[in-house]
Amino acid sequence: MPPMKTDSPPPPPTTTIPGLLHSLRDDTTALLRQQVELAKAEIKESTMELIQGVIAVAIGGALALAGLLLILMAVGDLVAVALVNLGVSANTALWLGPLLLGAVVALIGWVVFAKARTALSAVNLIPTETVESLKDNKQWAKEKIQSSNES
Repeated sequence: MPPMKTDSPPPPPTTTIPGLLHSLRDDTTALLRQQVELAKAEIKESTMELIQGVIAVAIGGALALAGLLLILMAVGDLVAVALVNLGVSANTALWLGPLLLGAVVALIGWVVFAKARTALSAVNLIPTETVESLKDNKQWAKEKIQSSNES
């Protein structure tokens, strides 16, 4: 990530309390702007990862479905023929073969769906670097205020 630009050059060092307070305000404002930019960048990056994952799942699912439908038509006929050879009536085999095959395919589909859902849930949309940085900034601001009050 490229370094953040500040809007203005740093103010000259001052030793008066009003000067220190102005410096604190300016530093805090610049810091908050940088934190907002960092949060935006992190959220954008996480969102892009999520979108890419969803698109890949959708494309893969659509292609798999098209191929699977063609294969299932042939395998359903094959199961029906096998059932007829096992002594099941032809009328029963015509619906029982595809039903048994459909149950197996539905189970496989559920496993694939659950795996993809787990992979998508691993994407973290919380800007963790920004949250940690804000905690550090809060502590820094407290220390700066305390040190200016002691002066």
